[in-house]
Amino acid sequence: MPPEICYRFEQRRQTHKQMNGAAEAKTRAALPRITRLMALAIDLDSRLRNCDDLDCRTVADVGCVSRPRITQVLNLLQLAPEIQECLLMLPALARGREPITEKSVRQLSAEYDWERQRERFEQLRRCRIEAKRSTP
Repeated sequence: MPPEICYRFEQRRQTHKQMNGAAEAKTRAALPRITRLMALAIDLDSRLRNCDDLDCRTVADVGCVSRPRITQVLNLLQLAPEIQECLLMLPALARGREPITEKSVRQLSAEYDWERQRERFEQLRRCRIEAKRSTP
């Protein structure tokens, strides 16, 4: 018969300092999701180019995502270089939703003409600037 194991979980109360630290972390704005995805696309591309044994299937398996999702992320590399740079340098919004969404940028990356991409991206940037102004 296997030995019986008992666990005792105690709930600790947070100190005032811990609660303030948690509140500060929540108010600190994180980088926009599209910025993190663009950085991931660049990193994955670099790893796929430098490792002979690595392919999209392996990356998908290790990352617990589907192969089409890896393709979606890597398709961000089809954006004009200036747009990629701009996405990487996007500052965090203090409040509100990010107007430059992954979906809008994925649609943009499907456009093969870089000049057309730039025009459409400029529209997205204007929306972001207006959203920034309208939040109190």
